Amino acid sequence: MNTQLPRRAVVLLSGGLDSATTLAIARSEGFDCYCLSLDYGQRHRVELDAAANVARALQAKEHRIVQLGLDTFGGSALTDPGIAVPMDEDAGGIPVTYVGHPLADMLPVDDGRSEARQLLGLADQQPVFALLPGSRQSELQYMAETFIETARAIHERLPEALFLVPLATRETRLLFETALYRCNARELPIRMLFGHAHDAMKASDAVLVASGTATLEAALLKRPMAIAYKMASFSYRLMRRMGYLPYVGLPNILAGKFVVPEFIQDDATPENMAQALLNFYADKRTCALIAEEFREIHLQLKQNTAEKAATAVINSLPQPVRNDVFASA
Repeated sequence: MNTQLPRRAVVLLSGGLDSATTLAIARSEGFDCYCLSLDYGQRHRVELDAAANVARALQAKEHRIVQLGLDTFGGSALTDPGIAVPMDEDAGGIPVTYVGHPLADMLPVDDGRSEARQLLGLADQQPVFALLPGSRQSELQYMAETFIETARAIHERLPEALFLVPLATRETRLLFETALYRCNARELPIRMLFGHAHDAMKASDAVLVASGTATLEAALLKRPMAIAYKMASFSYRLMRRMGYLPYVGLPNILAGKFVVPEFIQDDATPENMAQALLNFYADKRTCALIAEEFREIHLQLKQNTAEKAATAVINSLPQPVRNDVFASA
C-alpha cells in the first residue's frame, strides 16, 4: 500500500515571467501547486489575468487571489482611478511624482545624423543600417545569426549598404564573430564597433534592434526600427499565455500603438526583417512621421529626471531630516 503523501507547494504568482517559471519548475518536479496572487487595488487587471492564465495552463491545483487594500494607506495613482499620474507636482496621499527617464535628458532632441556620420567616416548618401542583436550573451546566442542573415538579405538587394554592429563587451564581440564564421558571412560589409551604439544608431537610416532598453534609445534618437526577439520556446509559450499588451517594444508601449514593427519568435525571420528595413529606407515620409511620434515621446520623458527624483525623495523625508540635508548641501 502506497501511503506517500502528495508533494505540495505554495507558489506566489504575480503574473510575471519569474514566478511563472517557478511554477513551471515546481510542476515539472511533481509538486501539486497552490497559487496565491495579491489584488492590492491596482488600476489594471493585466497582472492578475496573466497569473490566472498561467495557473490554468500549468494545471495548478488551486489559484486564489487575496485582497489587500492598499488604498487604506492613502490615495495613490497606482490604486485610485480618480488620481491621475502627476506630470508636474505631487498629488495628495501617498506621494507620486513623474520624473521621466534619464536617457531623455542625456540624448539630444534634435537629429544628429550628419555629425555621427562624420565621426564614423561615412558618406552622407551611403545606405547604413545599425544592427543591435542584444547586450547579453544569451541574446546573441539566439539573435546573432538571424541578424547576420538579415544583413545578407538586404545586401543582395542593396549591395552598397553598410551594416554597423555596436557590441558592448569582448564576449559579445566574440559571439558575433563566431556567428559570422558559422554563417560564412565574412564577405558582408559589416563593421563591428566597440560600444558607440548611439553613434551607430544616429548614423543609420534604420535600425534592427533586439527588444529591450536599446529600443528606447533608438526611439529617442528618432530612428525608424524593426524590433526583434527570440527566446527559449518554453519561455515564449509562458509569455504568450500571460496575455499582456499586444506589443513588447518600449516605443510601441509608450505610444500605446504599433509605431514600428515587431518580429517575435517565429516571425523574426531574415526575410521579414530585411523587408521592413528596406521599406524604411525607401519611404522617407513614413520615417518622418515615426520621428515625429518619437519626438513627442522624448519631450514627455525629458523631465530633468535626476533633479526631480532627488527633490521627490527629499520632500518625503521628515522635516528635521530634510533640514539636515539642506544644511549639509
